[in-house]
Amino acid sequence: MHHHSLFGVALAVLTATPSLASPWSITRRDNLSSLTECATAFMAQKVEHNSSSNATFQQQYQVIDEYYKPGGPVLYLQGAESRTIECLGTSIVPTWAKELGALAVTLEHRFFGQSIPSNNSDPAIAFKSMTLENVLGDSVAFIDLVRARYPDAGKAIVTGASYGGFISAMTRLNRPETFYELGVRIRYGSIAWAAPLRCFGEPSTDPFKRNEFDFISNLYTHMSVSAASKIKNALKQLADGIEQNKLPKTLVSSIGICTEPTNQTEYIALLRAMLTEYSYAAQYSMAKHLVYPVNALPKLINATEQAQDDAGVLRALSELASQAPTPKKCWDWSGNAFSTTTAMTPYLALACSYYPINLGNYIGNDTIFPPSGATPWNAPSNMGACPSFGISIDKIPTYEELSKKYHFTREDIESSERILFPKGEYDPVSGGCGPDPFNTVGTEGYMNPMASRVMPVAEGAHGEDSFSPFEGAKQSVMHAQQLELESIKAWLGMATGS
Repeated sequence: MHHHSLFGVALAVLTATPSLASPWSITRRDNLSSLTECATAFMAQKVEHNSSSNATFQQQYQVIDEYYKPGGPVLYLQGAESRTIECLGTSIVPTWAKELGALAVTLEHRFFGQSIPSNNSDPAIAFKSMTLENVLGDSVAFIDLVRARYPDAGKAIVTGASYGGFISAMTRLNRPETFYELGVRIRYGSIAWAAPLRCFGEPSTDPFKRNEFDFISNLYTHMSVSAASKIKNALKQLADGIEQNKLPKTLVSSIGICTEPTNQTEYIALLRAMLTEYSYAAQYSMAKHLVYPVNALPKLINATEQAQDDAGVLRALSELASQAPTPKKCWDWSGNAFSTTTAMTPYLALACSYYPINLGNYIGNDTIFPPSGATPWNAPSNMGACPSFGISIDKIPTYEELSKKYHFTREDIESSERILFPKGEYDPVSGGCGPDPFNTVGTEGYMNPMASRVMPVAEGAHGEDSFSPFEGAKQSVMHAQQLELESIKAWLGMATGS
């Protein structure tokens, strides 16, 4: 399964089982054994926000108020699809809170971790309340609770990464009435790290489904024409052998895989896994070994440049993949290194309802990778599971339907205010499926600090600029984090001369 998420893959690996505390206890980071520990509490949340029903469930949250000063802003980290609550300490949010005198808060996403609205055995019934309206409603109710406890709190900034970045942007675009003070709308903004806003819908309806591998192909080519050419030739040899049913046994016998494929179906699966690894090597090329080795992409590029033949090219990929998430003697290409990091059933439920993202090896004719036309290199769509949630394939919403309903057409995004879309240089998710660049350096919109814009993050992997500071972090990523903080200051009216 070719599934991309940030907190569902990277941060969930780090997140420990939370302990419980009084509802408004201060979480002091210097008293924790690691940044992944949370002191959390629960609130009564409505199961259906747009209903007369009073049914509720317990939703988990975390608050850090040790840096808060009266009148300071609220920095809200949107929970996403991880198995356990996304502790604030894993993110940059508490660091920013310290500088801004802000509250740092997060709310666990409904149906994930310990925040379960329904345990009905029928998925179609259990996940009926998994709608974008309810997810946004959860955030509104939570911020209302925060404001009741801290009535002098100021403006609110919503943050989130990957799927959480999508929700962060949707909050800004669809619920601008959320934050009021004495009946006056409070200006607020959103940092939507690595947020995909395209590549949605059942694959046959998605005009952007090939964007991911278009981006990856260009990325490898821009980094090294030599490496890109070698990758293209090696994969072509493998693909040609599969399509002609002349299985390239000699080619794959020395590339360092744990189990050699034995038939055409298994060779297709191997090629599919290789394509996924070329994507992941870029997406998770971070300065910290979370699921991939440190700076995986430059290492893969260098090893590929040194390869003497096609087998050597594929061996370079296999050796890298064998290190994820922990080092092994060979690459288990038929396994799934990320199978334990995301709660897949609720993720599939939301994917069928309002987040039907297509990231699955859909490859056009003009890339360094074998086109997925006649032969299905593309991974099976997650959307085959939708009927079990009561959503037939023909009822899966399209990009056009979603973008109009939830106000994230290109026109909506580019006319909005105070949304920052950071996009990592290495990230195929936001690079291929995020918004097109707008209001970037050199444009008129860039001169307006309140205007929404796309912000490139040099050498950045998928949402890497959302992480808490750590030794060895990329200078370019730390620079991006500082620019993001300065944008928040401008939105809050803290800029010099404002």
